[in-house]
Amino acid sequence: MMDQFIFSKDILWYLILGVIGLFVIWTVLKGIFGKKEDPKHFQAVRCRNCGWQGRVSSYAGRCPKCRQPLGDQKSIFK
Repeated sequence: MMDQFIFSKDILWYLILGVIGLFVIWTVLKGIFGKKEDPKHFQAVRCRNCGWQGRVSSYAGRCPKCRQPLGDQKSIFK
């Protein structure tokens, strides 16, 4: 009777560890292969003055490198 109780505890621990392991693997794979959605408040632009390109806030009106106005630009990256 006591052997069956210990066996059941062992199986329970293996199940718990298995579920935790699957959760960790799922989280890592989702981070690597998951679709990255661009925030709607950021845009990718290229400065016409100095050539800097990168992501800036939609509300930022100036280039972070040369501080010239970015103007009304559409995203350069798709």
